[in-house]
Amino acid sequence: MTKEPNYQELQSKADQFFGESLAADELHGTDSLSHDPLSPAKRAALLQLAELADEPHFRRTVLGALKTLFALVGARSSDSDLQSYDSLPENSLAYWVWDIFLKYPSAVFATLVRRFNRDDFAVIHLAQRLGTNPDFETYPADQPAWSQRLLKGKYQAICLVGRPGLHGQDAVDQLVSKQLRFSFPDSDRPENLSRDDLDPQSYHRIRELISSSPPKYKEHCASEANGRRYDFGLLQRYPIEFGGRKIVVVLCAGTSSLGTLAAADWACSYLWDTVHFENHQPIPRPQTITPESVMEALISVTAPLSNSEHAWKLATVELQTLIVDHSVWCLEDKEWRLGQIRVITIVYEGDKPISVLFDEQPTNQKPNSQNFRLFVTAALLALRDDGRIDEHKLAKKSKSWNNGKQLDAKEVRLGLSSIKNRCNLGDTLTIDSTGIRLHATVVEKKAGLAEGEDGGA
Repeated sequence: MTKEPNYQELQSKADQFFGESLAADELHGTDSLSHDPLSPAKRAALLQLAELADEPHFRRTVLGALKTLFALVGARSSDSDLQSYDSLPENSLAYWVWDIFLKYPSAVFATLVRRFNRDDFAVIHLAQRLGTNPDFETYPADQPAWSQRLLKGKYQAICLVGRPGLHGQDAVDQLVSKQLRFSFPDSDRPENLSRDDLDPQSYHRIRELISSSPPKYKEHCASEANGRRYDFGLLQRYPIEFGGRKIVVVLCAGTSSLGTLAAADWACSYLWDTVHFENHQPIPRPQTITPESVMEALISVTAPLSNSEHAWKLATVELQTLIVDHSVWCLEDKEWRLGQIRVITIVYEGDKPISVLFDEQPTNQKPNSQNFRLFVTAALLALRDDGRIDEHKLAKKSKSWNNGKQLDAKEVRLGLSSIKNRCNLGDTLTIDSTGIRLHATVVEKKAGLAEGEDGGA
C-alpha cells in the first residue's frame, strides 16, 4: 500500500519554492512580460510540481502553489514597466474594462485540469496587470465551483479564463449574454481528441453572427500549417443578472489555449499601452459607451508548434475586430465609427407597433412620436422591397404617420436624415443620390415572444 504524502509539508514546500524563486529572479528581465511571464527555468520547475496533479489528492497543493504564484506576480506588477492603471486616462477603453476589477470585489475564475493547464499563463498575465485586488479562484475542471464562490464573494465583476463550456454547462446558461456577436459552439471537446490536436469543425472555432433572421455565422477556426498554429481569441465585457443583482462579466478565451493566451496578452498589453499610438494615448472609449455597454474584441494569433508542449511562445498577436455596442474601432484610422446594425425588430401589441429594437436592444424612440411612425413605415417598406425605401411611396403614406398631413419626397428625406442622426444609424441607413436603403434585416414579432417564435405581425 502506497504511503499517503504529507500534503501540509508539500504545500509548505510549494509556497516556499515559488516565493524564493520569484523573489530571486527579476520577472521583467530578458524575457518580455507580455509574451513570456516566466523564465524557462521557473516554467520547468512549475511543470514538475504540476505533474503531481495526476495524484487527485494532491490537487489542493498544486492549486495553492498556483494561487501563491498568481499573488506574487500580481504583487510585483506595480514594479513592472507596463503602463500603470493610475496613469490611464478615464476616457480610455482599458479604464472602462478593468476599473471595476481594481476598485470593487471581483474575481478571476480559471479551471485546473488533471495535468498542467496552459491557460494558467493567461491567468498570470491577468495577475501581472490586475495585481492582488481581484480574487484568483481556480477549481478542477470536472468540479466547477464558480457559482458558490460568486454568491459567497458578492463579486461585482468576474473574469472567466477559457471558453464558458470549460466552466460547466451552468456557466454557459447563466454567464453568457444573449446579446453577443461572437460565441463558441455548444459542443464539448471530443473525448477521443488528444491534448494537442485540433477539431475546428466541431470545437476549435469561434462563431460570428452576421445575420439573425435566419441565423448566419462566419467561422473563425484554429488551424496548423508549416510548423505553426493559427488561432483566435476573444475578449468580451458585458453585464448579466445573477442571483438578483447585476454583475459584469469579462470573458478571456480562445478556440484553443493559444487563443486564450493571446486574448489575455492583448487585454493586458495593447489595450493598456500607449506605444501603439502617435498621440501616446491608449484606445479611447466611444462617446456613446455606458456601464451597460457590450464590448467584443476578436484577436488573431500565431505561434510555432515547436516547444509548445507546456507553454506557447507568441509570434504575432493582432486585433481583428473591436466593437462596443454599435461603434466599431477603425484599425487603419484608429478611431471609432458607427457600425452597422444587423437586425431591426418591430414589436407589436395586437396590430399596433409599440417599440423598435436594434440588435435586440431597446431604442429611445417613443411609440407615439412622429419619428417613430415614420421609421416603422420606412422599415416595413424596406422589408417588402429587399432593403429599398421608395421615398415617393413613403410620401404617399405620410398622412398615416404625419398627423394627417401630406409630405413630399424631399420632406421625407429630411425626416429620415433626422432619424439617422438621432438614432446613430451610421451605415445602417444610407441616403444618397442613388436612393434610400436600410442595410439591416427587418423582423416583426408580437410583444412577449422570443426571437424566432411564430407570431410575426
